[in-house]
Order: sequence, then structure tokens, then C-alpha cells
Amino acid sequence: VDDFARYAAASGDQNPLHTDAEVARAAGFADVIGHGMLAMGLMGRVAAAVAGAGAVRTFHTRFVAPTLPGETLRCGGAVRAVEAGDAGRVATVELWARNQEGALKATGSATILLSEGARP
Repeated sequence: VDDFARYAAASGDQNPLHTDAEVARAAGFADVIGHGMLAMGLMGRVAAAVAGAGAVRTFHTRFVAPTLPGETLRCGGAVRAVEAGDAGRVATVELWARNQEGALKATGSATILLSEGARP
């Protein structure tokens, strides 16, 4: 919950669903929920790890389920294709965020420009 409050402050997203349990319960949740953009940002780190943040050309996310207090997100990815593009080789990467029990929280994809000699 403290992480949710810190992210709310840093992002400027002060929606009380993320910080006020009573408001979250009134909206049908058992407790506060994590920001979807927090999960997206963590998946973005995975995409950037392939060839650097400046190499990410596209990034898409689909939110599947809310992150709840006490959950630990684990993000990962897999290279699905590498093709020649106008500016060089481009990797298509599948991304995901799961909690510690493996429940899917978000999915996504990215296209990443690879530098010469880089191996995805």
C-alpha cells in the first residue's frame, strides 16, 4: 500500500482507488488497487533491457487484472521475431506482468531496434 501511495504521488494520479480502502471497497474492490501504469512501467523496463530505452520503437499494454496490496509483480518477456527494418534489425517482444502466484496482471508487446551485433 505504501508503494501505491508513493507511485500516486510520483505520477500525479491521485485517484483514491489506489490510496483509500473505503473508496476502493465502494467501487467493488476488496482493498486499494495498484496503478496499471506501475505494471506498465515495470514491463517497459524489460523492453528497455533488450537494447536500451532509446531503442524501443513501440510499446503496447493490456491490463488484465488489478494488482493488490501484498502482491509482488514479476515481469518478463520473450523475443518472438527479429526482422530487417528500414533502420536496421527490429525485434518484436512479448511482455507480461504476473504476481508471485503466476496470476496474469498485464500483457504487452514492444518493437525494439537492435544495434549491430546485438543478440536478443
